[in-house]
Amino acid sequence: MTVPTPNLDALRFQNLVDDAKQLLPILYPLWTDHNVSDPGVALLEACAQRIDRLSHWLDQVPDRSVRLLLHHLDADPYPAVPARVNLTVTGTGEIPAGTELIDPSHSVSWYTTSKVTETSSGATVQAVAAEWVSEELGTSSGEPGQRFTATRPLIQVLGLPDGPDQESPVLTVPGGPWTLEPSFSNTTASDKVYTLDPSTGEIGFAPVTPYSDGPRQQGATPPEGAPITLSYWAVLPAPPQPTDLVLPGVQVVIDGYEEALPAETPDEALQRLALGLVPVRRAVTASDYETVLRQSLPAVTRTHTYPADLGATESIAMAAAYAEAGGTAGRAGTLRVRPDRGGRSANAYIRFESPRFPVGRALLHLYSEEVTGEGARVSVRAAGNDDWDAADLDSSNEPGGRGAWVTADVRSCEWAEFDITSIVRESVTAGGSSFSVQVTGDPEADSDFEVVLSSGPGVRAPRLSTDDGADLTVVVIPSGQVEAARTELESVRLLGARVLVKAPTPYEVSVIVDAQLWVSPQDFEGVEAAETAIENSVRGYLDWLTGGEEGTGWPFGKPLRVADLYQLLEGHPDIRTLNRVLLLNGSGVSVDEIRGLAEDSLPDLDTLMLSTRTLEVTVAPIGGDPKVVRATVRGLAPGKQADVDFDALDAMPAVPTGPANADGVATADHTYGGPGTYLVKAVFKTDQVDHSGQIVYVIDPEETP
Repeated sequence: MTVPTPNLDALRFQNLVDDAKQLLPILYPLWTDHNVSDPGVALLEACAQRIDRLSHWLDQVPDRSVRLLLHHLDADPYPAVPARVNLTVTGTGEIPAGTELIDPSHSVSWYTTSKVTETSSGATVQAVAAEWVSEELGTSSGEPGQRFTATRPLIQVLGLPDGPDQESPVLTVPGGPWTLEPSFSNTTASDKVYTLDPSTGEIGFAPVTPYSDGPRQQGATPPEGAPITLSYWAVLPAPPQPTDLVLPGVQVVIDGYEEALPAETPDEALQRLALGLVPVRRAVTASDYETVLRQSLPAVTRTHTYPADLGATESIAMAAAYAEAGGTAGRAGTLRVRPDRGGRSANAYIRFESPRFPVGRALLHLYSEEVTGEGARVSVRAAGNDDWDAADLDSSNEPGGRGAWVTADVRSCEWAEFDITSIVRESVTAGGSSFSVQVTGDPEADSDFEVVLSSGPGVRAPRLSTDDGADLTVVVIPSGQVEAARTELESVRLLGARVLVKAPTPYEVSVIVDAQLWVSPQDFEGVEAAETAIENSVRGYLDWLTGGEEGTGWPFGKPLRVADLYQLLEGHPDIRTLNRVLLLNGSGVSVDEIRGLAEDSLPDLDTLMLSTRTLEVTVAPIGGDPKVVRATVRGLAPGKQADVDFDALDAMPAVPTGPANADGVATADHTYGGPGTYLVKAVFKTDQVDHSGQIVYVIDPEETP
């Protein structure tokens, strides 16, 4: 179905006047004199006459003006397409692009459009019906801006090689070679260049254009009387469908045939434009950026675009501790992120409102695995002083991570702030998910206090743009296409638009599934197949491209909840009883939900452990101390032993059980170092399969002596 082109010249003078008069009683009831002598009616008739003339002019726009409009909209009409055949070729060597195949029944030549390097076992290639022609288009008048048109539809982009000993297409003018250019925007008066419209076969020479300092010649002009000759591959408009193609020494099988297509007309291009079928070449909205990447980079499998503006102030509560001589008291510090005046970038700063800082100096320490502190600065201000005092950071490698510190005078005051934007941004840019800040007194000044803030797992890190003032962030999957996407979007963004292109921010999670299967535990192959199906379900649910409830990829920034995993697995056909599902964050802590995620965050499933109870394992404390436990393993053959890993998440050395009794039961003892969540796994190895079972054992800090 096509969209009909409207006839803009259908509005006539009298129709416009009559329509206007019919609206007068509705819009202006007091206007009762509708005769031609009324001045108001005279004005209506004058407007109707003007509209009648304008609508006539609009329908008289020549094709050349329409083509210029389409060109500026990146909707140039498509050129003609030659007839094509898909071939399977079998031979002994290489077939270059442009190899001629003869149709003996119709004396038509077909040419391969790509190179085939190996044909011994059969290879596929496409061939087109074409003809190399040299055509004299006319004679130059010596005037700038001349145009000439080829009489045959030409081929420019189907992969055909150069013509006989020359490039394709080639323009021949006495006096030297001429170069094909897409436009005259970067050419000078001496450049021998021309343009070519592949849909019409029209070539153009450089015009003279007006500038503020006078007219300027955009390129050279062929001398008067010079013949203009164009050599090119021409489309055969309606070649017969071949039944046999001959290439000496090669077996050729025709697998398919497609007819030649004429060049698209301006009207057809306008219809395509109206249907939204034109590639986006200029990104204005957020969706435009994603559309451009889908059209131009097929390797980009998924994108996500969102405004980089933080909008309003955000606060991140962080664990805080305060200690001073004479005792310990709980005090709070806050790390805040706030936008600048323009609302685009943000500052990260720490504000302490209590306790009062002692007279003297304070040392600010920052620790992170990513932060170096090199070149970063920290600004400090305190109550009674509105100015920020900048201080250079000293840095060094600290055990367990890199550290940086600054010495600042804070004196006794109601509050103090430390602006740590640059160093936090360095951590975020490097992929950091956690860092800590420590403020201590200066021992030399006898000021003894300490405040520690740590952003642990599950606490949202400051959402700072790595590109100051970016208006839009475009997230690209896979990460290997980030640089290509950045280059592509740079060419289509609006002037002044600031776009940050980056890979997703992964957050590490682990999942433990404790379930009983429908399949018999002794059916080892069935157990393995069921475990594989369960693992595929979980990994597929969290997949960046095919996961989520819609199957289109896990949503960016969506919190992951353990309830989602229960809902996924409760209806799994291989699971008889779902005993327990645990969701662990990046530090191995069991949580109900991964919160505080950035807009571009996606889950990275680090570990998936399945407990399907081929062996039954139970863990119980000995003597009332939850840290001293005994693991009981059931399901062993009498006299056999199992290896028990009391902390499978941390790869502790396994502890062997004693020999199983007549009921197939064996035990092993262990003492834990402290509270935590532990995965206890028992394994009995045979030559064919590993029998295993596991259970989660939790030691609550409140129950620990």
